[in-house]
Amino acid sequence: MTSQIIITASEMQRLEQQAFQEGLSPSIAMENVGKAIAHNLLTCNKTAFLPVLLLVGRGNNGGDALVAGCHLLNAGGDVIALLTTPPTELSPLAQNAYHRFLSLQGVVLQMQPDVSFSSLSLPQKAIVLDGLLGTGFTPPLAPSIEALIKEVNASHFPVYAIDIPSGISGDLGLKNTTAINAQATFSLGAPKIGLFLQKSWEHVGSLIHVDFGLPPKYLKKQDAPFHLATLSHAATLFPPILRTRHKYQSGSVLILEGAPGMTGATSLASLAALRSGAGIVDILRTTETPLSKTFPLETRELFWNTKTPPPTNKATTCLLGLGRSNSEETAELVAQLFSAYPFQRFIADGGALQPNPPYSWPKGTILTPHHGEAKLLLQTYPSPEVCQNFVNTTNTILLLKGAPSFLFSPSQPTYIIPFGSPGMATAGSGDVLAGIIAAQLAQNLPPINATLLASVLHGLSGEIAAGINTIQGMIATDIINSLSTAIKKITNKWFD
Repeated sequence: MTSQIIITASEMQRLEQQAFQEGLSPSIAMENVGKAIAHNLLTCNKTAFLPVLLLVGRGNNGGDALVAGCHLLNAGGDVIALLTTPPTELSPLAQNAYHRFLSLQGVVLQMQPDVSFSSLSLPQKAIVLDGLLGTGFTPPLAPSIEALIKEVNASHFPVYAIDIPSGISGDLGLKNTTAINAQATFSLGAPKIGLFLQKSWEHVGSLIHVDFGLPPKYLKKQDAPFHLATLSHAATLFPPILRTRHKYQSGSVLILEGAPGMTGATSLASLAALRSGAGIVDILRTTETPLSKTFPLETRELFWNTKTPPPTNKATTCLLGLGRSNSEETAELVAQLFSAYPFQRFIADGGALQPNPPYSWPKGTILTPHHGEAKLLLQTYPSPEVCQNFVNTTNTILLLKGAPSFLFSPSQPTYIIPFGSPGMATAGSGDVLAGIIAAQLAQNLPPINATLLASVLHGLSGEIAAGINTIQGMIATDIINSLSTAIKKITNKWFD
């Protein structure tokens, strides 16, 4: 199993044209899209019995919406098509779908410049299928379309988008302040990179893959620059488990303790590491007096007088910077550990993420900044291009944490991790992630695989925790408590 490629809108257009030249019929492709969307809406408990309002633009996305409407009408549904352009200005395929829709007694409303969406005679309850604009949209929005999008967003109707929420560019992401707020997006063939750039992710909702007949060979481009992480791919990354293994084979992790008052980060990371596979976790303390935070009973504690070399340790993975400030003191501690443990694998977070540090990152070091830390580390906005140049230059792995997260490395495509919940925006969530990465790295996974697997586990655990504790009520330890369920879900998906 592999991850799913993410491509640009222009690349998808090129692949479609190539497929059409090799025999795929454009009308059959549109039929496949409309049929799949209708099936999804008809089999979903939330939408199966609701009237459907189609937002129809002049392009083939409008045609997709009309074909879906035809299938919904055939299934006995109530469907209204709201045209934003005269029928004669629809694309040829969309015109064919329009006449078919009329022949099935579908209701058509023509949007007029002086008529607002809210003043239309519409059902009190309905779902909206967004077929206004396609992935090839480039800003700005036409004033009438912008006004319509704003009114749709302000309505109480749930919206499903075809391929991309209208207002978002398939290549550039959200460049305006206005775009459809979708509950879910039907991704045609392969997701477009614009879904994940800028603030687009706020508008996408759940991603639902739709196969419209594009031959699989076009979607197996392992050299594509962006890949979407999937549960099936993550399942193949788990380290093998020997029946006879011992705790050192399970992985040994060394964590530099946080500063006084900040050792909760160490507690969370150490517990997350143990819960996600590590056999041993040692805490490297720099204070002689035990601090108030309680570490898991399963951890061991070592004292380091920082005026002397760090103590000898058998750990193969070292986690640095949690609960530490971005200071000269932290930089000096990190430099000493890099020097003392040259054969260890390193994960740098928090205070270890310093711009122009007085040391070189060991090859394969995993850096885990959120956007604010990345801006400081890179000394500029962390665009994909900037992040990729950084890892190419430093020979490191960089996980840009966010919604979604981006994983950059010198030798592999950039992975986008779509899993997670807004409830994970809580103190300690990043410390949990660092501990999960450390556990996978300590089990001898390559740094990119360890980080990718850990990111999927972390995001999925967050989704599970939010389902149990609510988005508002979940805390970082809930993510740890959901790790076992996440592991079961991924491995079961692999074996099903």
